[in-house]
Amino acid sequence: MQRWVIFCKVIDNWGDIGVSWRLARQLAHEYPCAVDLWLDDLSALSFIWPDAAPTALAQTIEGVTIHHWQQDTQWHAQPAPSVLIEAFSCDAPSAYIAHAHQQNPQFKWLSLDYLSSQPWVEGVHLLNSPQPNGLNKVFFFPGFTHKTGGLLREKTSSTADIQFYSDQEHGLKISLFGYDDMPLLKWLPLLNTHQTPVQLNVTSGKAQRAVQQACLQLGLQAGQNQSLHIQYLPMLKQTSFDALLQQSDLNFVRGEDSLVRAIWAEKPFTWHIYPQDDGAHWDKLRAFSSTWTQTFPAQLQNVYLNWQLAWNGAQTVHFETAWLDFVNQSKNLTHASAAAAQILREQPDLAAQLWEWAI
Repeated sequence: MQRWVIFCKVIDNWGDIGVSWRLARQLAHEYPCAVDLWLDDLSALSFIWPDAAPTALAQTIEGVTIHHWQQDTQWHAQPAPSVLIEAFSCDAPSAYIAHAHQQNPQFKWLSLDYLSSQPWVEGVHLLNSPQPNGLNKVFFFPGFTHKTGGLLREKTSSTADIQFYSDQEHGLKISLFGYDDMPLLKWLPLLNTHQTPVQLNVTSGKAQRAVQQACLQLGLQAGQNQSLHIQYLPMLKQTSFDALLQQSDLNFVRGEDSLVRAIWAEKPFTWHIYPQDDGAHWDKLRAFSSTWTQTFPAQLQNVYLNWQLAWNGAQTVHFETAWLDFVNQSKNLTHASAAAAQILREQPDLAAQLWEWAI
C-alpha cells in the first residue's frame, strides 16, 4: 500500500490546516493508501475538528495518522513515503527528505501551492523543480481550469446533523466568516433596515470579535434590532461549517478552504480576500471574479464584481448601491452559482488529479 505523507505549517489560523486536513481525509477515505499528516500546530486542527487531541504526539482520526511536527522529531524512525506533499509550499525537514530518498529512491515529491485563478498558474502547474540533492520536486497548483490541479471535492459530501436557521422566523439567512477589517460599520445598518428579517450567523474568532465591536459602536444588540437578528456561533467542526454554508442564502467567506466550500454550497457568496501591502490582492480578486462568473449573464457579472470590490474596501464602488444590487439579485445569483458549480464538478477534483499524477 502506498504511503502519502503531508506536511503542513499553520500560518493563517485555519486556512492551511483546513485544506490539508480535508485532503488527508479524502485520500484516506477514497484511495488505497496510508496517510500521515504532520502538523506544527495541533491546536489549529482541534479548532476545526474537536476530536483531535491538541497535545498528542501521534493519533489516528478518520483513517489519517496525525503527527506533531517538532524540531527534535527522529525522522530516521519514520516510514518512508510513496508520495511526499509540502502543503502551501512549506519545506519538509531536510533530514526526512534524505531519509525518504535512502529508503525509497522512487518516492514522488510535490509542492502543493495556493489556489489561484490567475492565468500564469496554468504555465507552472506540474512544472519540475530539480533540487540540489539531485531529486525532483513538482509544483502542483489547484485551480479552476482543466490545465490546473482542480479543487478539493469529496465523492460524497458529509451532511452534519445540525440546524442553523428557522425559516419561519427569518427571511434572509446570511453566514459571516471573515477577517477583522470587514466593512461592518457600513453593512450592519443596511441589514438592520432590510425589507425582510435577516438572521446573521457569525462564526467564532475574528468575525465574532469584529461584529461585537461594530455593534458596540453602532448601538446594536443581538436579537433586539429592527430587521437584524445576530447569532454568534461556537467554533464549528468542518462538516458543520459546510452545513452552515448549505443552509444559508448568502455566504461570506475568507481564505481558500471556505471559498471552495462556498462554491460547492451553490449559493451566492462574498470572498474576503487577504489584503497584501503591494495591492496584488486586487488582481487576484478580479481574476477570481472573472473566472467564477464567466457563465453568468453580463449584468450579474457586474453586480458580483462590484460587490466583491466594495466588500474588500475599493473606493471606486459605492458601497450601499453595490450591496443592494447584490442582495436584490440573490435569486438570480443562486441559479447562476449552481450552474457554475456544476461545470466545475465535471472537472477532475484535486485528490483525483494528485492520485493520477502519483501512480
